[in-house]
Amino acid sequence: RCPRCNTSIRSWDIATRTCYACPTCQPLSDDVGDDTAVAIGKPTTLFNSHCAQESLPMRLAQGASKLTVMELKSELQKRLLPDTGKKAELVQRLQAHLSNGEVKSECLKILSAPEAALEKAQAGENR
Repeated sequence: RCPRCNTSIRSWDIATRTCYACPTCQPLSDDVGDDTAVAIGKPTTLFNSHCAQESLPMRLAQGASKLTVMELKSELQKRLLPDTGKKAELVQRLQAHLSNGEVKSECLKILSAPEAALEKAQAGENR
């Protein structure tokens, strides 16, 4: 949702790139060139941005679908749950477990820089 007006963020493809904007605050102008194919109206889906990464606890709080497969498997292993299957199955399994009322205080803990670097290395991330 747009933090300014609370409208749903929309996405569209322009020249094979996905663009995201609030249709109220950032309306698409009518002067789009003829050579640009624009398909507007798709609702956005959560994804993990590699340019502006959020911490694991923040992404987990927003929904398990933002986690990578390695992170999902790690979270499932911490909870002694099966960690096999496709990403959709892992997300569903973790979400079901979390929705059963589990509140894990360490998920809300702010990590120091060395702790964050260690967590990142354990998740197999190199950036």
